[in-house]
Amino acid sequence: NSVPFDLLLNLRCLRVLSFSYYIISKLPDSISDLKHLRYLDLCHINIITLPETTTSLCNLQTMLLKGCDYLKKLPSKMQNLINLHHLDMEGIQLDEGMPLGIEELKSVHTLYNFIVGKGNEDRITALMNLKFLQGGTPHFMVGECD
Repeated sequence: NSVPFDLLLNLRCLRVLSFSYYIISKLPDSISDLKHLRYLDLCHINIITLPETTTSLCNLQTMLLKGCDYLKKLPSKMQNLINLHHLDMEGIQLDEGMPLGIEELKSVHTLYNFIVGKGNEDRITALMNLKFLQGGTPHFMVGECD
């Protein structure tokens, strides 16, 4: 279950990467060197935040974060993921909700969970700009239920 992150430096042309169910709590900033990465599966790992450098993966099309129970924050510049088509955050409860600029992800087709966050209810309007969003049952989370 250990991940030799220094190995990533030698795999710069990698297109698919899965750490699903690995026991890791932090991704290295060097993940940004994987410029050709199209598919990133981080399901069921113990990360609390994604590194800001994740947003430089401009060719990324699929990001799976399902079951990352400890994830509390997404990178602030998610809008840089201009080719993102699928974002699965099923079961995620972000403290602050979706980051500002999420409406710039105009290529998103599937989005599981749109977390608004307490006091950020106006961010729900970001969904209006996601014109390719389709299928499935939408899940919205606003703060915590009391």
